[in-house]
Amino acid sequence: MKNNSNTTEIKNVLILEDEVVIANSLKLHIQKNGFHAFIATSVEKAIDLYSNNKMDVVVCDINLNSESDGIDFVESSVDSSTPVIYLTAYNDLSTIKRAESTRPYAYLIKPFNGDQLFSTLNLALINYNGRRHARQGSGDQEFSLTPREIEIVNLLAKGLNAEEIATELHISFNTIRTHRKNMLHKLECSNTTELVVKCITNGVLEIG
Repeated sequence: MKNNSNTTEIKNVLILEDEVVIANSLKLHIQKNGFHAFIATSVEKAIDLYSNNKMDVVVCDINLNSESDGIDFVESSVDSSTPVIYLTAYNDLSTIKRAESTRPYAYLIKPFNGDQLFSTLNLALINYNGRRHARQGSGDQEFSLTPREIEIVNLLAKGLNAEEIATELHISFNTIRTHRKNMLHKLECSNTTELVVKCITNGVLEIG
């Protein structure tokens, strides 16, 4: 068995793939190379697994046979501190452009082989661990907000209230409240003003 990254700690990989045969094949390749893999065949299951387990990498098929796709899952639920590797059978510019807003680590175009997947996983871990250690060494706080949370705090900074943001983003008022509560907890802030100021100070948001 090959060793993963540069640590003896077994890394957790979340696989979001709605084709069971492909999902099991991915899991086999990943675990053969020393990782622990979790399979989700739906966005709902992926959200549950990601919320209740420490995931080091997300391997996510973009095209799912459901209303929500892999990009929706990453945008709404995956912290920016978790590297994302997208899988897709399509190389069209519109899909890639939409995926780019979530700042993925890499894309793998189907079909790909196990060695390509293993190399990409290892490089993602090395790259993201290097960034984390650099932040820790400089004394900076790690900001692990999802793309959707960054979008919401940006609108909060512009003075919009929760109802206005819900209308702007076409999501429910309760969803906005949940995101706000999660952000306050993550960044240890007591109110929205403190949250916005901290995000601006640390470069998460830009003024102007």
